[in-house]
Amino acid sequence: MNRSQLRWQDRTVIASLDGRDVGNITVPDIPFHFSRGVYVNLAGIGAVGTDESVRRLGIATDMMREANRFAIERGYTCSAVSTGLTNIARRLYARAGNVHLFSQSTYAAQIADLPAPTLSSDATIRPYEQADEPTVMALIDRLEFPFFGTRKKTPERFRNLQEGWDDDAPELVAFVAEQAGEIVGYCGRFQFWSGLESEMFVLDDDPAICDALLHALAATVSEVGEQELRFSLSECRRDMLHFLWAYGFRPQSTYVFMFNILDLQQLLHQLRPLFQHRAADVDASALPAALILQWADQSGTIEPGGSGPAVTLQASRDLMTLVICGTISAWEAYLRGSLAIEPRPTPEMARALQLLLPAVPYQHPAVDRW
Repeated sequence: MNRSQLRWQDRTVIASLDGRDVGNITVPDIPFHFSRGVYVNLAGIGAVGTDESVRRLGIATDMMREANRFAIERGYTCSAVSTGLTNIARRLYARAGNVHLFSQSTYAAQIADLPAPTLSSDATIRPYEQADEPTVMALIDRLEFPFFGTRKKTPERFRNLQEGWDDDAPELVAFVAEQAGEIVGYCGRFQFWSGLESEMFVLDDDPAICDALLHALAATVSEVGEQELRFSLSECRRDMLHFLWAYGFRPQSTYVFMFNILDLQQLLHQLRPLFQHRAADVDASALPAALILQWADQSGTIEPGGSGPAVTLQASRDLMTLVICGTISAWEAYLRGSLAIEPRPTPEMARALQLLLPAVPYQHPAVDRW
């Protein structure tokens, strides 16, 4: 049997064998939020598939290698992929350089089992209107500002979602909460690629407003025969997670997010505004002139604008990826013995590392509706 042939159709690599198409991978462009309003264009890895009759022949490996080449050639500094927790394709993605960052679950509850409303709020709950879009988008941006992993909010993406995936898709069901004439909460249910799913964003995760929005949503969708509500939620949104858990929501399915740094130096350059923001209120003498990050075959430099001596961090590629993405802080990685620091860290250096490379909350981008 001949080796597979690869060709590109727009942003999709297609593998053919003996004149027959047998596999494909799509590489979408994703404006990816690293935290605090700093976005990087990321090469997504999606629609991965190989015909069952030709699996274990290295075709998927060839396509992943070609997808990485495509991304690097077009100037991407990173790529990422989402997959199910039990999907054995995780091994394929890991071999291609993707590092497991975190997992995120979808929580489900039967509408009939939800407790009756018990909390009172002075907020007014009303149906979402198109005119609410800018305010709701601003609310979500504000709440997700510190998060790693969200996708850039655009009216076009949200409107496409409202239109549904096909003519039979259920209509958008959404509500907003108002206090003193201002929108302070939003809750909606969509037809998403994974099925009917909901989302909720409330200032300070106020439980009384969450209660009112949840019951408004549940009452409306139950009228059209739906029996279940599902929310995909990061464990970093602890107050919202505790609220849903108290109302009977339990994990139903879990996705993992894997990240691949293709060009460390250029990625750090793109993230310069983020490092400047983190160092903005710190005296220059407390910061190193340069922070050099290294693993076996790549290195990159952060220049935080300090006047202290340069500091070098060395770790495995996987561990350094976790540190840069904020899954674990650089200082925590050092305390665990997984990251080496030269020269030996002082208390001032420890504080600088905690500022420049902290742990940050995350949100899985594949389930970011907007």
